[in-house]
Amino acid sequence: MNAGVVRRVNGPLVEIEGLAGLAMAELLQLGEAGLPAEVTALSGGRATAQAYEYTGGLRPGEPVQRLSRPLAARLGPGLTGGVYDGLLRPLAGADTWLSPGAARPADPRAWTFTPARQ
Repeated sequence: MNAGVVRRVNGPLVEIEGLAGLAMAELLQLGEAGLPAEVTALSGGRATAQAYEYTGGLRPGEPVQRLSRPLAARLGPGLTGGVYDGLLRPLAGADTWLSPGAARPADPRAWTFTPARQ
């Protein structure tokens, strides 16, 4: 995996340098906390990413890790009846303020689907 650095932070927008070959909509982890972000613009050797969590405390020079995949959410019956944030992390039992960079483990269950009509 390549590593880059944060060059500028302006609210949820983060300018990144040092990651060659990035693609639009690629998922990144910003800073030591691993804040999730998505590439929204590419220009020369720099990229702009939209952070999906509060960027307070994120500063220039912090590392950026590319995950080489787009942001995706696994959908299925396991979501029924739950309340989730925008990154599909369950809010049941969560503190009033979510911890930055808190990852939700992937649901290991699998479901089969048979369409009722073809």
